[in-house]
Amino acid sequence: MLPISLRSIAHHACLVRPTAAGLWQCRLHALAMPRMLPQRQTSKNPLKLMMPATGREVWPEDDGKRAAERSTPPTLIADPLRAFRDAWQKDRQAMVHVDPTMRHHPPRTSDSTLAAPWKTVDVPASTLHLLREANYDEMPDHPFLWGMGANRPAANSNPLDTNERVTWKMKQLRRPGQGRFTDVAAGAYGERYSKYLFAIDHRGMHIVREMTKCDASSRGIPLHSLVCDQAIIGGEIFFDAEDTGKALINFGSARFPAESTEQAMKVAEFLLATGYDIVVAMLPDREIGNGQYGFKDRYGARLQNIVFRTAHQRSLVPTQL
Repeated sequence: MLPISLRSIAHHACLVRPTAAGLWQCRLHALAMPRMLPQRQTSKNPLKLMMPATGREVWPEDDGKRAAERSTPPTLIADPLRAFRDAWQKDRQAMVHVDPTMRHHPPRTSDSTLAAPWKTVDVPASTLHLLREANYDEMPDHPFLWGMGANRPAANSNPLDTNERVTWKMKQLRRPGQGRFTDVAAGAYGERYSKYLFAIDHRGMHIVREMTKCDASSRGIPLHSLVCDQAIIGGEIFFDAEDTGKALINFGSARFPAESTEQAMKVAEFLLATGYDIVVAMLPDREIGNGQYGFKDRYGARLQNIVFRTAHQRSLVPTQL
């Protein structure tokens, strides 16, 4: 708001005519008004800072203490990510090196073998239909995505290894009704160069081939936390070399571990709704929640598993896998 003198001048200027006489009258009126702006007072304290016309601070020459304080460099703030950077660099020293030849020609055999399925689940067509009709693209905070649960941040992960954008060129994304994954490296279950990491979030299932060079990763290859920043569940998926309609999955993800056997079973239903005919899930005959799913549950000899199929695919599942 203008001071009273300026407001009076502005008001008077609006009343006079824009002629030479009117402008002269306005000037006389302004000269007659008292000055309302405070005058700069000279400080009586010789140690007090002065602000000259140049706008630069002037420190009294005889004030050695203040001059020393002014010349002291500011205290540097500690790097809050220092510990994570050190851990990232340490892990980087043991990074995985990808063999281009093996990547282009993955082995057809593996040390892992499957036992006869201890359970077979026929998934009703109505369940698959509901999954195909669902769309959570605009609902990342939904508490029960795909009937599995809510998105959650990556656990047991270095923050510097959490960035889904670095793998966007390597990934494929599918949700129920969109069809099977294409251009995948099919091979034997358990063979590393045929392995894909998967993570499911509100958008669907993301997959990345594990043995792919990734400079942004501390391990030199993709991690689940680089597939998705947040996800419901993660694991590993293999595509059968002899049957393109068959996928084999396990739930070996320290970042997005399975919270229960029921949640893991929902992943198999998700893949059936995506377009696969048979899904073999490495699930033991016990509850796997609370970190009870280990390395021996997904790799080794005679692995326990459950076979999932649509109701009309019963004749396609052999008694031995």
